[in-house]
Amino acid sequence: MGVAHPTIETIMIERLRPARLILPIVSIAFALILMGFGNPIAKKTIHSPSGRFELTFTLVKEAAQTKKAKVAPDIRALWRISFFDEEGLIKTVNFRDPGGKKTLTEADIYRRLHFSPKDDFVVIPPEAINAAPRAIALNKTLKWKETPFEIEEYTWMDDFKAVGDKKAHCSHGVYIFDGERGAQIPIKKPESPIGYELLSFDGKTATVRMFLDECRMQDVPAKCFSHDLANDTETPVQCPGKKGKR
Repeated sequence: MGVAHPTIETIMIERLRPARLILPIVSIAFALILMGFGNPIAKKTIHSPSGRFELTFTLVKEAAQTKKAKVAPDIRALWRISFFDEEGLIKTVNFRDPGGKKTLTEADIYRRLHFSPKDDFVVIPPEAINAAPRAIALNKTLKWKETPFEIEEYTWMDDFKAVGDKKAHCSHGVYIFDGERGAQIPIKKPESPIGYELLSFDGKTATVRMFLDECRMQDVPAKCFSHDLANDTETPVQCPGKKGKR
């Protein structure tokens, strides 16, 4: 009896059998790459706290190596921060690395961004010593685009307003930052050598301490009072031992 020879159909099936196993594996691997798994180029999407905006960080210029004690602005790293909503790009901001002991990463910069309660604007950190942070409008309905954000240790009054201290040499006052107008409104203006600081805020009442600033001419006891923002009236109160929580 003669030996049976494989038909053309049998040969083709044997040759295609490995391909049938490989194709599903390749398809799965390609899908994982598209999702960012195992892909060194893929980057995690970064959103604002409420998820309202998507952020991208682009390193425009790397920091130049220098042995000088002072780091000139033009050799510090330059970043571009872009904000997108569902319709596309809405704002691009340049951010110059302050030039500390290490160059900031995009994660470092993101942690230093301060968003308003509903992400209507964002506060960009200062780019140099003694420089003020910047408030950048993200809500398209706001009439302002960018303005200094000079208050510190602040408390949010509502979605747009924050109250806090504004400090400088021989100048200490309590102000409200109004994010709807992009303006700073004084509660107590500095009256050097008299200064003011916010101790606490409860609803519509700010508790403020009066003190002598670093340019004082004599020592006088501190005095505290509550300031009713609705009626613009003040009532003396006892000063706490330590500055209260905000």
